[in-house]
Amino acid sequence: MLPDGAWEIALRGVSGARTVRVKEEGKGRKGVVDFAVESGGTRARIDARALAVLGEGRADVYVVDGRDKERRLRYGRCTLGGARDIGHLSELNHFHWVLPYATEGGYFRLRVWSRPSHAELVTVDYSDTSLWLTGWLHGEWQLGGELMLLLRRRQEPARTLAAGRVRFEGGWFGAELNMDEAMRARLLMRENWDVLLTDSGGGEPVRVARIADDQVVRRDVQRFPELVREEPAGLFGPDVDRAVVGLRPYFTADNELSLVVTEHH
Repeated sequence: MLPDGAWEIALRGVSGARTVRVKEEGKGRKGVVDFAVESGGTRARIDARALAVLGEGRADVYVVDGRDKERRLRYGRCTLGGARDIGHLSELNHFHWVLPYATEGGYFRLRVWSRPSHAELVTVDYSDTSLWLTGWLHGEWQLGGELMLLLRRRQEPARTLAAGRVRFEGGWFGAELNMDEAMRARLLMRENWDVLLTDSGGGEPVRVARIADDQVVRRDVQRFPELVREEPAGLFGPDVDRAVVGLRPYFTADNELSLVVTEHH
């Protein structure tokens, strides 16, 4: 990672390379970006801003020779110092983040996040009854009205519920997620709820996520404690026993924030 946010790729054991090619991986995805190989065929400079044309998903990296023959690059050593400050985000009107990683087979691949709006989670704090979320917003948000925190149940019957208002100032948001909302809505012994933000523009709600750092899969490196408490008296009526319920946030495979709500015995 170079100071201006570009990447420098050193090619070893590769002869005749003219181009480093980045190609979107997956059926129906056709995005391609080429970068010239310099310094006698041993190095290529990857401008992260040029990758903004790639859609969300994964992209494979190839070297291309003078006959346009492609060969996938294998992953060697990668230094991501400064990944938080690559600088190109402020130049785009949408959210775009790219991180390199090694596939199980040892090949060089990029994980691309690219979306019109993004709510980047920074901290999760706890009280006796709530989670407190803070983060920042990037992209296309209608900030003249009210922001709302939403929970969306994954299991059937699907349901989306408003979990509280969101404070916003200077690009940063703060929201309280009170356990009572998830307790009141739960139907199963164990449920999963996705966490989203929505604005007054009426567009599709946006998943809260932790993307803008150097972790391709956050669930492998970050775990949250469970918040456990007894249901409030009278939540479902005066004659209904009060259950003990746990709420634990976690990151999905796409680094998006979800909750698991579990009844304890």
